[in-house]
Amino acid sequence: MTMAERLKVRVAVYLVLQRDGKYLFVQRKNTDYRNGFYSLPAGHVDPGELPTEAMVREAQEEVGVTIAPIDLQFAHVLYREDVLVEYFFVAAQWQGEPVNNEPEKIGDLRWATLAELGANVVEEVAAALPFIEQGVAFSEMESSS
Repeated sequence: MTMAERLKVRVAVYLVLQRDGKYLFVQRKNTDYRNGFYSLPAGHVDPGELPTEAMVREAQEEVGVTIAPIDLQFAHVLYREDVLVEYFFVAAQWQGEPVNNEPEKIGDLRWATLAELGANVVEEVAAALPFIEQGVAFSEMESSS
């Protein structure tokens, strides 16, 4: 196998914030993926960036909260067949009240349970949250296409 033939993956991070038994969800808008559906605050890891650094950056950019890297706890990794590795981090604490810092990309920001949003949650988040609740650290998902 040559270097060009090796698997190349993209890496994303997801932030799990909880309050009163509910998660902080953001509704996707004007993106190239699942507009109108709810997800967790998330983003891709940039070249030269560690996953925790990306999570701290995305938390501030998307929902205006400040999180110290030490307050991020690894909760789950989801490997998706479409060559994406997604890290889910739970923040034990954060500073600031979540706000919609990216109204051009986020249509709504709300605290809700997975059941309250039902089928209106992106499938990778809907798949990962029950594993996180059960303390399962790894899962795999086949491509939906």
